[in-house]
Amino acid sequence: MAKQRASRMLKQKRTLEMQLDQTFKQQVNVDAVSMAVEQMKEAKDTISIMESTNKQLAKEIKKVDLDKAENLQDDLEDILNQTNYISETLGRDYTVDGVDEEDLEAELDGIEEDLFLNTGTEVPMTK
Repeated sequence: MAKQRASRMLKQKRTLEMQLDQTFKQQVNVDAVSMAVEQMKEAKDTISIMESTNKQLAKEIKKVDLDKAENLQDDLEDILNQTNYISETLGRDYTVDGVDEEDLEAELDGIEEDLFLNTGTEVPMTK
C-alpha cells in the first residue's frame, strides 16, 4: 500500500512538473508577444515623430537661402585668412635666422684674440 501511494505521489509530482514546465513555456511566449507589441508601438511612435520632424525641417530649410549661406561662409573664410595674416605679420621675428647671440659673442672674442696675437698689442675692450 505504501508503495502504491509513493508511486501515485511520484506520478502526481511528474504531472505537476510537466504542467509547471508548460506554464513556464506559455509565459515565455506571452512575454515574447508582449515585447513584440511594445516594439511595434515604439516603432509607430518613432515614425510619427520622424514624420513631424521631417515636415518641420522642410519648412525651416525653405527659410534658408543657400546662396546667402555660401556667401557668408566665403566671407568668414576671407576674414579668418586676413586675421591669420595679420597675426603672422605681427608675430614676425626680426632676428636674423640661424644666428645665435652666444655664437656671435664667441666669434667676436676669437677675432679680438687674433688681433691681439697678430699686433702684439691689446685691443681696447668696450662694453
